[in-house]
Amino acid sequence: MNRRAAKAAVIAIEAAGVFLAAAAAFLAFFFWRLQSGPISLALFRPSAEFAIERALPPGHRAMIGRASLSRADAAGEYDLLLQDVRIDDRSGKNVATLSSLSLDFAARDLLHGALGPRRIALVDPKLEIERGADKKLSLGFGGGASAGRGVFQTLTGGRRFRRAFQSAELRRAEIEFRDDASGRSWRAKNASAQIKRTTSGYAAALTGVFDFDGRAASMNVKAGYDEAREIIEAKIHVNDAPIGDLLSMFYGPGAAAISAPITGDAAIELTRAGAVLSSRFEGSAGRGELMLGDKTAEIASLNFAAAFDPTKNEFKLEKLAFDIGGSKADISGTASVRFEAGKLSPVSIAFDLAAGNVLLAPGDVLAGPLPMEKVAAAGAYDFADRRLSLQDVSMQLLG
Repeated sequence: MNRRAAKAAVIAIEAAGVFLAAAAAFLAFFFWRLQSGPISLALFRPSAEFAIERALPPGHRAMIGRASLSRADAAGEYDLLLQDVRIDDRSGKNVATLSSLSLDFAARDLLHGALGPRRIALVDPKLEIERGADKKLSLGFGGGASAGRGVFQTLTGGRRFRRAFQSAELRRAEIEFRDDASGRSWRAKNASAQIKRTTSGYAAALTGVFDFDGRAASMNVKAGYDEAREIIEAKIHVNDAPIGDLLSMFYGPGAAAISAPITGDAAIELTRAGAVLSSRFEGSAGRGELMLGDKTAEIASLNFAAAFDPTKNEFKLEKLAFDIGGSKADISGTASVRFEAGKLSPVSIAFDLAAGNVLLAPGDVLAGPLPMEKVAAAGAYDFADRRLSLQDVSMQLLG
């Protein structure tokens, strides 16, 4: 009995030795083969498609044209290259395509249990962003308030595979935004985006030029996320942005009181859930028109700087210098916005403002221009009725 057990143990040890030797030989051949060029992973393509689908909402399908593995530029790292990638939603509609998806892995990360890629690069991605009639955003990877977080989770590997993550990049991206409520569609070509891990969380950047009905508008965004505080800080620069179109889209047609393009900067601080904590805006408007009631006035120049307190829905106007319809002024003060219950549509705006270097253009009331040294006014403007009401007005005329 003991001899049979000993013989069985010897056979098991020999079998294990043969298996380990075969595995070592296979790995040696595999790594030797990697030295001479990429290795096709056609047999593992279904597994790669399944792994991508696990990172997408239920019902989404991923298809990969080709897959290969090669040595990366950094020592001890390997590049998994997926080409001709297509993602369809549950209805079979294509929501994203890209010419290649590159994932760089480090062998020592895997040995230390840090699963997932260090670097991710998406080349020539085509993405669709749709704002439905319910005003909810769909990013092709799932809609609603969690859509942005879903894309972030996908790019950084999610909670399971984020330990090794260092950076993700979108190159030569084409982004199409469609708004069902207004029927408008805007497209950005050759856009780029990056997400990088930092000591405190993540840093992100986005640049692109959008086409708004034949007019070009550029945008540059830099943002940082502090994991401990769960706070996002973003700085945004826009050039020739169609502010009237944007206000109309997000707040309804009554908010589109200005048709001039805006160039300027914004700094916004918000929570991970998207609640705005503070914001500041500074910029200028190009030539266009301002609509007040049933009248329009030509904008010759407009410069502004303001901060917004979301706890009061109040703007602190640091500067508003304008030349509109022949009237000029330098204005500062406060303005509070009242929104419709449960909606982002503004109902009215109450203001308490002071102005200097005032010049009122001639019109229905004035036979000629009226210069004034100082003017102060308090009142409100109703967006629905486009009605201006004044509670207190004081003036100091020149001379």
